[in-house]
Amino acid sequence: MEQEEFQGRLKQGKGRWSGNFGFQWISILVFIILAALLLVLLYSYTRSEEEELYLTPVQQDNNGWDIWQSGEGGKPDLVEAWMDSDVVCLSRILEKEYEEQGYTTLKLRGDEWSYAAFLDEELFYSNTSGSKEQKVDSGSDTGIFKPMEPLLVTLPSDYAGKRLTLVCRRPVGSAQMPMVILTSETIKETVTVAATSALAIPAAVFMTVLMILLALLLYGAAQRQWDWSLFLLTLAAAAQLFYQLREYSMRLRGSFVLDIPAMALVPALFVLLPLGYLLIKMNHLQRWMLLLTGIPAAISLLPGFCNILAVSLPADSYSVCMAALCISVVVTLVLVIRDAWRGNPLLLLFLKSFGILLSVLLLACLFSLAGDRRLAEYMATVCRYGVSGILELPLFWCGVILFILCTVLTIEEMIRHLAESRIQADLLSTQVSALRHRLEDSQTAENAMRIERHDLRHRLLTVASLIEQGDQQTALDYIGAAQRHLDEITPECWCSNPVLDAVFRYYFTQAKEQHIRIEAELIMPESLPADVSELSIVFANALENAIRACMELPEEKREIQCRSRVCSRLILQVDNPYLGEIRFDREGRPVTTRKGHGTGTQSIAAFCKKYNAIWDYQAEDGWFRLRIAV
Repeated sequence: MEQEEFQGRLKQGKGRWSGNFGFQWISILVFIILAALLLVLLYSYTRSEEEELYLTPVQQDNNGWDIWQSGEGGKPDLVEAWMDSDVVCLSRILEKEYEEQGYTTLKLRGDEWSYAAFLDEELFYSNTSGSKEQKVDSGSDTGIFKPMEPLLVTLPSDYAGKRLTLVCRRPVGSAQMPMVILTSETIKETVTVAATSALAIPAAVFMTVLMILLALLLYGAAQRQWDWSLFLLTLAAAAQLFYQLREYSMRLRGSFVLDIPAMALVPALFVLLPLGYLLIKMNHLQRWMLLLTGIPAAISLLPGFCNILAVSLPADSYSVCMAALCISVVVTLVLVIRDAWRGNPLLLLFLKSFGILLSVLLLACLFSLAGDRRLAEYMATVCRYGVSGILELPLFWCGVILFILCTVLTIEEMIRHLAESRIQADLLSTQVSALRHRLEDSQTAENAMRIERHDLRHRLLTVASLIEQGDQQTALDYIGAAQRHLDEITPECWCSNPVLDAVFRYYFTQAKEQHIRIEAELIMPESLPADVSELSIVFANALENAIRACMELPEEKREIQCRSRVCSRLILQVDNPYLGEIRFDREGRPVTTRKGHGTGTQSIAAFCKKYNAIWDYQAEDGWFRLRIAV
C-alpha cells in the first residue's frame, strides 16, 4: 500500500517538497523587528523634546494676537489681517508659562523687515534707523547660497504677564505676516542637533550599507563571480549617500562639493536601481517585460537629464515623469508576483518580507496612535501626498523599502551560499575519505594479487601433483580454498559509478565493523539525473543516519537495506530498524533535539529542493524508511 501511494505521487509529480519555510518566516520576522527597533533608536536622535513655540499669525487664525495696521492720518486702527499696508502691529499678553518653560528669545523674520518691540509700551528693541538698537545674532554669509536669516531678540527677564507689542514694517510688495517664534539658546541648540542628526544618521546608515555591499561585490569579483544585481544595489546605496551628503551641506551651509547637476537623477535612480535588481533575479524574464518597465523608467529620468543639459521642460512635465516612475514600480511588482507564483523562491521570499514589513509598519502606526502619534501622522501625510498626486515623498519611501528588502535578499543569498559551501566542504571531505579508503583497498588487493600471481606456479604444481597421484578430492578442496582466498582479497564493487561506489564501500565497511548486516541492490543509470558529488552526499547522510540508528539496537537486529532502481526517475531507498519514537515536523521530516544531529536531514532537503525531487519519510513497525525520486 505504501509503495503504491509513493508510486502514485511519483506519477503525478507530487510529494513533500523540501524547504523550511517556517524557519524562513521566523528569521525574516526577527530580522525586520530588530531592524525596526534599530531605526526607532536612530530616529529618537532626530527628535527633540525641546520645541520652539510657533506664534506666527496665519490667514485663518490670528494665533492669539490682536492685529493692527496703520490707518488714515497715521493712527492705528484695529482691522482685518492681510490688507494692503506696509506696517503691521501685533499685540498680546505673554503668559507666565512661557517664562517657566524657558523661552527667552524672540525669533523674527529677517531680510528687509524692520521691527520695534515694546513691553508694556516700553521700547526694548528696534532695528530702525536712529533708534535704540539691540545687538542681534543674524548669522553670517558663509557660502554662495544664503538662506533668509531670522532675527533673534532677547526678551527682558521679567516679561511674564506683560503685553508684548511688535510694530513691523514689511518689505515693499510683500503680503506676508511677521514670523514670531519663541525660543531660547537651549532650544536652539537641541533643535539644531536634532536637525543635524536627521541628516547625518541616514548618511551614516547608507555609508555603512555601501561599504558592506562594496566589500561583497569586490569579494565576488576577486572570485571571478561578478554579480550585476549586487552592483545595482551598491550604486543605489552610493547615490543615496551622496544625495544625503548634498542635503547635509546645503541645509547647514557647508561646502557644495556634491552640488552638481547629476544629483537631479538620484531620486529616480534610487527607486529604479532596486527594480533592476528584481528584474535580474527573475527566472522568466522576457523582452516585452523589459519594455514595460524600461519605457516609463526612461521617462522618469528625463527631468534629471534635462537638468544636466540645462534644458527646460514644460511646467507639468515633472508630474508626468513622477507618474511614469510609479507605473514602472507597479509593473515591476506585478512581474515579481508573477515570477514568484511560477516558483521563484528568491522573489517569493521578497514578497514574504514585503508583507511582514508592511505588517510591522501598520502595527507601529497603531501603537503610535495610542501614545506618540507622530509616526501615524507622518505615514498619513505620506499616504495623503500620494493620493493627491504629490509623489516625491511616497516614491522616496518606496525606494527605501525596495532597497531594504533587496539588501535583505542579498544577505540571505550570501548566507545560503556560505551554507552550501560548508555542505560542499563536508561533501568533499567525505568523498576524499571514501576515495582514500578505496585506494587503500585497491592497493591492498593489488599487493595480494601480486603475491597470488607469484604463488600461482607453486599452486598449479601442487594441483598437478595431486592429480597425478589420483587424489582428485584433495585437489578440488585445494582449488576451492584458493578460490575463497581470492574472493576475500578482491575488493567488493557495489555500483558502476566510481564516486558512489567509494561512498558505499566507505559506509558499508563502517557498518560491518559495527556488526550491521548490509543488503544492497544498487542499479545506477549511466547518466545520473543529479550531480554525482551531491548525490553521493545524499547517500552518505542517509547511511550515516542509518548506522547511528542501528548502533542503539542489539547486534542481532542491526540491518541496513539500501536499494536504487530506475523507472521514470531514479528512486533511492534506505531502510533500517530503529529504537524509540521518531517525531516528524509539519513537512513530514524527522526532527531531533540531540545536539549536533539533524544536519544530514537538512542537507537531503536542500538536495531535493535544488533538483525538484520527491521525498518520503516513514516510520512503521520498528523500521525507518527514506525514499527519494530524482
